[in-house]
Amino acid sequence: MGNEISVESFNAIKHNDTKNLTVIWDLGRRCTYDCSYCSPHYHTDFSPLMSKEKFTKTADSIMRYADMLNEYRKEPVCTSLAFTGGEPTLHPGFFEWLEELREKYPRKVLNLNVTTNGCYNKKRVMQLINTVDNVTISYHAEATPAQKKLVLENIDTCNKHNFNFRVNLMMHKDYFEECVQLAEHFKENNIKYVPRIIGDGVSTQESKTTQVYSKEQLNWFKQYWQEKNQVTKKDCGSCSTTNTSLGRPCCRQDQLQLKFGDTWQPGTFVPSTNFNQWHCTVNWFFFYVCSEFDYFGYHQTCEVNFNNKIGKNGKASEIDLFTDKIRTRLEEGTMPVIKCPKMNCGCGLCASKSLHKEDLEQDIKENYNFVPNFIDGEVEKRGSELWQTLDRMESRYGGVLK
Repeated sequence: MGNEISVESFNAIKHNDTKNLTVIWDLGRRCTYDCSYCSPHYHTDFSPLMSKEKFTKTADSIMRYADMLNEYRKEPVCTSLAFTGGEPTLHPGFFEWLEELREKYPRKVLNLNVTTNGCYNKKRVMQLINTVDNVTISYHAEATPAQKKLVLENIDTCNKHNFNFRVNLMMHKDYFEECVQLAEHFKENNIKYVPRIIGDGVSTQESKTTQVYSKEQLNWFKQYWQEKNQVTKKDCGSCSTTNTSLGRPCCRQDQLQLKFGDTWQPGTFVPSTNFNQWHCTVNWFFFYVCSEFDYFGYHQTCEVNFNNKIGKNGKASEIDLFTDKIRTRLEEGTMPVIKCPKMNCGCGLCASKSLHKEDLEQDIKENYNFVPNFIDGEVEKRGSELWQTLDRMESRYGGVLK
């Protein structure tokens, strides 16, 4: 990016190099950790474990949905099935289920990925290395010294086996120096990592899920991305203490095309995470399944559906019905393009999107075989914590939104 570029002129993202539909499958909230910044709707120590029958049925429905979407892409993509939780490796039979999926679907059709806290013995680490295509290990500084030692040993094992993995380094404000030292260690040992801001909220107030960093800590983030030539000094100068204004990187550090004014520039760091009223193709990039509460949507942090509300699209046990419904909409030319009602975006920001519909209209024309149905006018903002809480309650515990 050149120094003439400003955050205020940022108006579009293109991500056409991706070769995957990322399916994030939450097997259940049960977890071995109890991080203070992780909400109860993401972790417990008592959630039910999954049965093999339910696992197999859901996996087959996911693949049917992915195959249907590929019929309307100009270039078919591989499905990247990413298991998360909770801690997905807790489920009995998990590794055997992965092996069965590997036998059923070749790698050119399905990639297997696991997001994990990495806190288990070396035997389990070797099972992951021998079975899946990619692992993301989340490092949590609140863990006990013994747990953190085990996680770092497992990271070292993955690195020694030249395995495809990365570390999500959760930059805890109260353990910041520890996290900075780890960042240096990962850099020195050529270990891929992403320093993750905890929370994406627009508030400057501390909350359970959003940490407010000191000026010095924010400067560390800014310097990190400056060194990667992903954000300019001018951009950083406009950042306040809110995480939204600080921006954030693509979780996988994928190469994106970012539009500032009329100019497109490459980058992995998005200078703002407020895409309210932008048109978005998150539904073509992501699919989210929550087995514990039997629902599915497009993304676990976005949670926006075709009604432009935060809510689910249906029951996880009825994905096949949704697949048929979407096929009909695509055939009839009534497929709506999502218009974002939220004030901040987390993981999922890398999906192609634009403030002006002409940019996304051109993107769809170049990459898909369907007629988009854009929504005119503003959609209701759903950015406050109160609205998000109410919408999530409706999503998880209410009826299917029509």
